[in-house]
Amino acid sequence: MSPSSTPPYDLTDAELAAALAALVAHLAPGAVVVVERSTRSPEPSWPSGLRAEGERRYGETRVWYARHDQVAP
Repeated sequence: MSPSSTPPYDLTDAELAAALAALVAHLAPGAVVVVERSTRSPEPSWPSGLRAEGERRYGETRVWYARHDQVAP
């Protein structure tokens, strides 16, 4: 296994932004997205459709939460 295929899935900020943008179309209304990164990483660039709802720190780990803000038809 390559280092990028094992946890903690080392993605650049740009790769994470692209993954989040691609994810939005597959989310149910109100779904919660959780992103785990190092405390040294900046907050993710949330794409349209995701609204930041907070973060938590656990030692060297930071977890961000966002909610899919699209309403059901």
